[in-house]
Amino acid sequence: MRDRSRKSIAYHEAGHVVVYWHLTGRAPIRVTIEPSKGALGRVDHKRLIDKKHLSPDIGDKARVRAEKKIMIKLAGPVAQQRYSSRSRRNDHASMDWLEAFDIARRLIDNERETIAYIAWLEYRTTDVIEQQWKDVKRVAGALLRQDTLSGAELQKTLMPV
Repeated sequence: MRDRSRKSIAYHEAGHVVVYWHLTGRAPIRVTIEPSKGALGRVDHKRLIDKKHLSPDIGDKARVRAEKKIMIKLAGPVAQQRYSSRSRRNDHASMDWLEAFDIARRLIDNERETIAYIAWLEYRTTDVIEQQWKDVKRVAGALLRQDTLSGAELQKTLMPV
């Protein structure tokens, strides 16, 4: 894999990690930039919400968890775009966007409103990435050095002494 492509993937996965950290207050279980199962990288974390229980009439707490999940999904493409506008690979970013859309669509009956809702959440996600860009760079750098980070390693990376 080319170095530039590897960096793009590292920034993409770091975006997911940092937004998860920011929204939940804890580190994911694991992150890797080693390709597997059709993915170029992967972040493993505790499940925030079960998609099959989502509907327009869910409670406020469940809706907030769903919004967090959407923002975490959008964070990879947003961070990758922030790293380099030319680096954003449509196939890698589109899976995250489709999953975010699927979650949002379960919450909202109207497709047009769903798109607006996702745009608003993408705006919020972009704001988090901008505010936490130093953390994104730190996590991406750590991934480029060792490909896979455990939750404990992520916590050390995100909370340097």
